[in-house]
Amino acid sequence: MTSPSRIELCRDFNGALYAEFIRYAFATSDEAYFVVRDEVQKGPNVVAVMKRVAPHLIAEREVCEWPGTRLHGGIVARLFKFSTADPVMRLFLEVTDHLWGWQHPDLPEDIGFRDLEGRVVIESTTHERYLSMIVDSARRTILKARFPDLALVLLNDA
Repeated sequence: MTSPSRIELCRDFNGALYAEFIRYAFATSDEAYFVVRDEVQKGPNVVAVMKRVAPHLIAEREVCEWPGTRLHGGIVARLFKFSTADPVMRLFLEVTDHLWGWQHPDLPEDIGFRDLEGRVVIESTTHERYLSMIVDSARRTILKARFPDLALVLLNDA
């Protein structure tokens, strides 16, 4: 049995590889999230995305910290958590064709995913161009079987 490993990347996923990454994230997670920063002007796409995920919203809360980020000086943001339902996955595939596209002012930022126990398994800090993933044996098997191109990028032993 392979122990869980943390994979850290500072590269973008574009086009087909981005689509494979999103499908993998939704297939192996129970909850997704993104952040909308209050001090940054929101473009029309941010508002449209928030409306489209609204039926799948689990929680919304004001935060000054989330995986990978800590704000200072009283600055706050809104963290939106929602289900990994198919309509949400389709939205993630439609609004951008690359991971670093998830940035203000065009889109919400810092997409991430949690497992059933609420553990963060994928986190991003998109404006820093940083992605971190936890890959345990079950996720490794899914990667290799269903997402071979992504597995080649993420796993040394793919």
